[in-house]
Amino acid sequence: MGRVRLLFATLVIVAVAPITVVADATPVATPTAACAFPPISIDLLREIRDDATEHPIPTPTMPVRGTWSSELHRMPFPPPPGDPIDEQTLASVRQFLADYADCVVTGDILAGYGALTDEYLRLSVGQRPRTIDPLIDAIESHPAIFAHPGLDLLLLRVWRIESGHVVAVVQIVPEPQYWTLFLVPQGDSWRIDDVWNTGEREIGDNVSGPVYGTPVTEQ
Repeated sequence: MGRVRLLFATLVIVAVAPITVVADATPVATPTAACAFPPISIDLLREIRDDATEHPIPTPTMPVRGTWSSELHRMPFPPPPGDPIDEQTLASVRQFLADYADCVVTGDILAGYGALTDEYLRLSVGQRPRTIDPLIDAIESHPAIFAHPGLDLLLLRVWRIESGHVVAVVQIVPEPQYWTLFLVPQGDSWRIDDVWNTGEREIGDNVSGPVYGTPVTEQ
């Protein structure tokens, strides 16, 4: 399971709000980030392992045309064009991505998995059942072993497609990676229903909606 996979576990993300620095004679401590999603249980990981071992998930095959991935996905890539989202929806997506970014920064894998839909969790984790026990051992021995302090998730594009998903294209900063997330509403927040480890440059003409951020170039 690669690092990006473990972050989501693969999995995420943020339109990082500008940080305002205010002069003050008394420095204020920076609060520690915490992952806001209800953590899944170790028992659920074992359940996914046992089910995937008994009923293996098919190996992806090269398509006739289009993008290929070494993993199965719930949604096709590139995503279709769609409609711009309103300001209220944009604000809720930004909040979700900020909350998920906290999970990535703190390395809280179990809570980070809580940001995924059940279907995507089972698909993404179940594709490699032999990696689940080592992952459990790592979590139990050091819960923050996958922490990535100082990492930001920059929102580049976001739009709604016919399936009802909101597509969010993000850049992982400062690492040169992009994610294309398919989000579905859940309560007053969102959940990740699929993620492709690729971004705006491979979406091409299918990119819809206004630009919310400019990709950070490597120095």
